[in-house]
Amino acid sequence: MINGAFMEDLSELLNSATGDERRRRTFYEIDTKFEKMRSSLLKNIDSMQSLMPFLRASLRQTMIRARTRTVGRKPMSI
Repeated sequence: MINGAFMEDLSELLNSATGDERRRRTFYEIDTKFEKMRSSLLKNIDSMQSLMPFLRASLRQTMIRARTRTVGRKPMSI
């Protein structure tokens, strides 16, 4: 759970609440997944000071993956 795809997971979770009807989840499913993400963060990150660099790196990783998808490269080839 705690990896470079954290922001992608969070984005997917938010989109499952308001996005495409075919991919929507119930509030209970979203809440359960969010609680798992929150508890994982609390377990692995001990301060806001260490959280911010993690979120920034995860956001960068998400942007790299999105960019490489549009260019047609594999994300690990960068």
